[in-house]
Formats: sequence, C-alpha cells, structure tokens
Amino acid sequence: MPSNAFHGLRSLRTLILDNIATLEKVEAFAFQGLTSLETLQMQGCKKLNYLDLHAFRGDSGALPSFPALVNVYLGDNCLSSLSPEVLDWRRLNLVRLDGNPWRCDCDLSWMSGSWLHPATSCASPENLAGTPIGQLSKEEFECADHRTIQHISFSSIFCIVAVAVIVAFALLLPPLRRKYEHGWCGSMSGRILWYCRDRRKERRGYVRADPEKHNL
Repeated sequence: MPSNAFHGLRSLRTLILDNIATLEKVEAFAFQGLTSLETLQMQGCKKLNYLDLHAFRGDSGALPSFPALVNVYLGDNCLSSLSPEVLDWRRLNLVRLDGNPWRCDCDLSWMSGSWLHPATSCASPENLAGTPIGQLSKEEFECADHRTIQHISFSSIFCIVAVAVIVAFALLLPPLRRKYEHGWCGSMSGRILWYCRDRRKERRGYVRADPEKHNL
C-alpha cells in the first residue's frame, strides 16, 4: 500500500481492507489525511508482514493524530512485529491483533499486560509458542541479540581460559624438561653408559659403570 493511498478522503469513517491477497506492506504515510477515521479493518491479508512506523503520520513525520479512531482490526495477517509508536494503542477501544505469527522478543515487550485479546499469542521463540501475549511479563520478552551476546561471552571466556592454560604449559615445560634430563642422567649412572649434555658449557661426559660393583 503506497503513501497517500487515501488522499482527500477526510470524511471517511470506516475503512475495510480485508483479504487482499497481494497486500504485503503498508508504507509510510499510507493513511495520511484520514482524520475522521473511526474504524480500520485490515484482516486476512496473508502476505501482509510489514506496517511502517510512519503509516499513520503526515509528510512532516509528526506523531499520528487520529482522534476519532477507536477500533483497529489487524488479525489474521502475517505480522511478526509491530512498533508501539504506530498508534496510541492503549487509547483505542478495540484492538484485534490475533492470528498473526508474533515473534515475542524484546521489541514486542510493549504488548505485555491484559489489554490484548486472549487469542493473541506468540508464534516464536519456541519456548513461548502458543502463550497468550497478555499473560507475559516484560521480563519474559527476551531479545535475540541478548542471547547471542551471552553465548559470545561464554565462548570468549572459554577461549581465554584455554589460551591461558596453553601459555602456562609453554612457560613451565622448559624447566620441567631440564629437571627431568638432569635427574635421568644421575639415576642411570650406576647401570649403563650415560650421556649428558651441558647446554651452558657445551661439554660431553662419558662414564662407564663398574660391572662388579653393580652386578651387571
């Protein structure tokens, strides 16, 4: 639905746009000038998935002013999200938003409370699917970005710990290796020929074991 679609219809009180199979979007300023509108009925538009924030505003972008509007029917469309600034929703006498696949994340938290029809329910996320929106508290509307940040934070912590372990192992390995080499050379001197390399003096030493002393 384009901008200024109803230009000049200032006396129009009821607008019915039901079951329009080709309607997918309602653009900015689409309802501009309908200052006498009392009832908007736009239901059963199965492809309607977008209602612009400025759909009820004028060219100036001022807040929507529809003093006569009291009934809004937007049920059985394909809306998954809706801005609270499109209209002053709680001022209306009757609002029907049920039958839409609502995505109950933090962007839809303004719908919490008991003012919606009981049939208005969440379609996603999975843990809220089928739950009436009016029964949810604002804290239950989780934001997908927040969950992603939590996941990223956990992954970051895991990576930091893993890197710290690797660095610590790399720092401790040379002293442990030197200690092991020196200990091995000393313990085997009484049984076999042994060989030790002194890295600091770069000398080599050979010691032959005494067979009679050590019963070899």
